[in-house]
Amino acid sequence: MKHLLFLLAFGISAQASLEPVAELQSTVTASVEALFGEGSETQSIEAKRDAVKTAFEKNYNMDIIIRRAIGRNWRRLSSEEQAQILMLVKEVVLKAFIDGMVGKSRPEISYDTAVEKGGKRLEIPSTIKIGDLSLEVKYKLALMQSGWELYDLVAEGISLVLNYRQQFDQHFRQGSASELIEKLEALLKHEKLELETQI
Repeated sequence: MKHLLFLLAFGISAQASLEPVAELQSTVTASVEALFGEGSETQSIEAKRDAVKTAFEKNYNMDIIIRRAIGRNWRRLSSEEQAQILMLVKEVVLKAFIDGMVGKSRPEISYDTAVEKGGKRLEIPSTIKIGDLSLEVKYKLALMQSGWELYDLVAEGISLVLNYRQQFDQHFRQGSASELIEKLEALLKHEKLELETQI
């Protein structure tokens, strides 16, 4: 089905766009269920992290967001460093997300109408309420050869990709790939990371 969607890219309609919207909503719901669903209170943090990762990677390739965030610095890395940094960044982001949600109430998520951007891109606005906190989050998807992929997430006007890219750029102005790997490994050893954890 994903390959069929790719072939229909140039003639995509609003009705056809319902599939990637439903897919995104399903992925988000599965991630929330992994953290707050029945039986989750008895699961370890590690088990929840694996469940969220599985739910996301079922439909999306996390490498796309990470590589976009690393930006031009990607070319400075060897193939071995690229693979290692991709893996470590995934683990740090997931750990920060899971740890940051511990003790919080189950989020309530509502979606607005998806907006098509030239047929091959979609923006899906949403509102996420966690207790008294309300966040405006926009999911950005693009139709690629692998199907619809999440390529950025904008929370309260701040792009996840650009935010991380600034951090990577700052690191590589003075630091090396091996130092970044050491820093990421050190972050994973922390007992708890916050949602705002800096790389």
